[in-house]
Amino acid sequence: MKISLHRYLTVLLFSFNAFLINMQVTSAQVAEPTFCNNQNTEGYQRIEENGVGREYILYPSTLESPDTPSVLVINFHGYGDCANAYAQDIGNFYGLNNLADDEGFLVAYPQAMIREKGDPYWEPGDVGPDIAINDVMFARHLVADVANKLQIDIEKTFAVGFSNGGMMAYDLACTAADIFDSVAIMSGVRLDGACDDSISKSILHFHGSDDSIIPLDGSGDFPSVNSSIDFWVEQNQIPEGSQISSVLNGGDVTLERHVGGREDTEVNFYVINTEFDKPAGHSWFSAEIGGRTPNKIIWELFSDSTSSSPSMEAVAVDLDTVNFREGDGDSVVLAFDLFGDIDGRLDGISIMAKGELDDARDIGVVKVHLDENNNLIADSTEFLGQSTYTEDDGIINFDFANPVFTKGETIRILITYEL
Repeated sequence: MKISLHRYLTVLLFSFNAFLINMQVTSAQVAEPTFCNNQNTEGYQRIEENGVGREYILYPSTLESPDTPSVLVINFHGYGDCANAYAQDIGNFYGLNNLADDEGFLVAYPQAMIREKGDPYWEPGDVGPDIAINDVMFARHLVADVANKLQIDIEKTFAVGFSNGGMMAYDLACTAADIFDSVAIMSGVRLDGACDDSISKSILHFHGSDDSIIPLDGSGDFPSVNSSIDFWVEQNQIPEGSQISSVLNGGDVTLERHVGGREDTEVNFYVINTEFDKPAGHSWFSAEIGGRTPNKIIWELFSDSTSSSPSMEAVAVDLDTVNFREGDGDSVVLAFDLFGDIDGRLDGISIMAKGELDDARDIGVVKVHLDENNNLIADSTEFLGQSTYTEDDGIINFDFANPVFTKGETIRILITYEL
């Protein structure tokens, strides 16, 4: 089955600069996009309040058992789109609904109103007296409406959005921080707006390097995407020097991770250079990245927030000898055991190295090994990755060539150094 996705690739013929102005708008200045015919779609829902109506598509629309708390993901469409078409493309064609079935979460696809530009789009900012004007208010009402209609407790709520919908998701991280736990953005950008200093949220962003609609470096209509990343790194109080950069899919994708933020938050930024052998532009990405689809990566971020905080500890292993003599080859200079109640995968580690470097000496190579033989000997078959120690009291980041699966068991890591 081939579905036309031209609606995600067309130029946005309006300026979002209007979002930066707090304008008093009346309900008479917005209208429902009746041409969408959302009411003919399975899972159609409608909220009525004081004579004002808003629509969304819910998947699944019924639950076999209402006894357990549920997780709700609200996915905001792009400029000019209809909720039913968006749910068809992202939910069915790109498999988000199948993932919801597999992992046991709900997905809501809300409908934007027709505004002054003449098309349906989202208006970031908690401005307006009712759910017709105020999209933040609508999002809050949507969560309550799902809980009421399905007679369930919503345990966690997350926002994700494409393009203009991504702008809305970014906004909700601040304006509805009490409702939304984390947000994910596909080909969007954060617009200016207030955000209380106490707010911390994990952020996941995917963006095409060849995006001509919302360029990475910004344009006359939009700020740079890096400004969105920088804002949340600072907002989350993520320490300087914690960035971990990776090249994935043979250079088709780069990942910039910022970890260690307040309340265990992190900011992950995927730049897609090439997808399906074509330059990556303005789209909802679907090709696997390191064996996982973007949908799966999004859910892994969200699901981490739903689980009770897992614990993992690193305990140093005593070494009889540690030498740094030239010509001795790889010497094990650090060994530690990782153990805890985590059943997952490690794609890399960061280690803080203390001490002063002699600028006149070659730095050498620092390597990391998985001691599968449990003999404190770094075997070449156990090699995971390597890096260099290039500054005094610096952080050494290791990106593993292959992931390590902890499976809830203790694993031993060896760090070697060769002059």
